[in-house]
Amino acid sequence: MREKCILVLVMHFKTQNSEPRTQNSDFQYSVFFILCSVLCVLCSAVCHAEVLDRVVAIVDDEIILLSEVEDSYRKTLDSGIEIKKEDALNSLINRILLLKQAKRFTTEYSSAVQNTDRDNALIKEYIEKNLKSFIRIPPEEIDLFYKRNKEAFKGKDFYDVREEIEAYLIEEALNKRLLMHIEALRKEAYIKIQTDN
Repeated sequence: MREKCILVLVMHFKTQNSEPRTQNSDFQYSVFFILCSVLCVLCSAVCHAEVLDRVVAIVDDEIILLSEVEDSYRKTLDSGIEIKKEDALNSLINRILLLKQAKRFTTEYSSAVQNTDRDNALIKEYIEKNLKSFIRIPPEEIDLFYKRNKEAFKGKDFYDVREEIEAYLIEEALNKRLLMHIEALRKEAYIKIQTDN
């Protein structure tokens, strides 16, 4: 682009050199040359511009930027968990949906200040109250789990590990219920994922 500007400028001066010059026309040529130079510099800056960030997903009225996905992906890898970038994006989408639901069920939320720790606590409280509190594990299921996995408890008595088994089974049931809940939220929400071209 810069070369084209300079070429046009040189061609313009060649055609103008055949005419007699006046002091006023010299001034006009100087202004023209300066403007063309500035234009060439600006064009070269635009030509070499690079994208610093871009929208990769829209969830209802919120956006997810590529930098957010990269950050989430990096933090997950740093914690020792192997995931794909697509999983990191889906995790962010799910978080937005859960946070929106959690905000609907609380009166103490102020959207004026964004705070990740507060948002995480709000999501956790929402999950505890609306999903986990309804999970009940029958005693027979706890007993059956103990009998099937007795060797994993290294000779510990049933009553010593009963609470541990119940907590594990509640967590397993909660994960299933949470996945179903998120799937339902995703069906109700507007989600558009921007793919790479």
